[in-house]
Amino acid sequence: KSLKYNTTFKMPFQAILNLIKSSSFTLDINKVYIFTKDKSVYAEINDKSSHNVDSICLKICDDHSGAPIETPLPVSFDTIRTLAGSRSSEINTFINSELNVMTFEVNNSNIKNTYIVSGLIK
Repeated sequence: KSLKYNTTFKMPFQAILNLIKSSSFTLDINKVYIFTKDKSVYAEINDKSSHNVDSICLKICDDHSGAPIETPLPVSFDTIRTLAGSRSSEINTFINSELNVMTFEVNNSNIKNTYIVSGLIK
């Protein structure tokens, strides 16, 4: 059975690196919330289930296709670290916000890796 995605965007590799660099002061946080605002895509390093934690929000993409992500979708920061190891110029991202499933597709010359990730609980 095929999974239908309602939001897609291309995330530049530099956006992944910026998230990794920005996480240095949010040591105890292992969640990244992905959402859209004004046609752009943002990632917020935060833990909305904890109080009094530092957070940072970065624009990771200027445009997306499909439905906006109005409720931020949490994903493990370990997923971001895994994507950082890909060294691809961009990562195709597909999101099914109803099922809270994200697919990250990495194309490096003759190798294609697809990571299917279930989102976390807020």
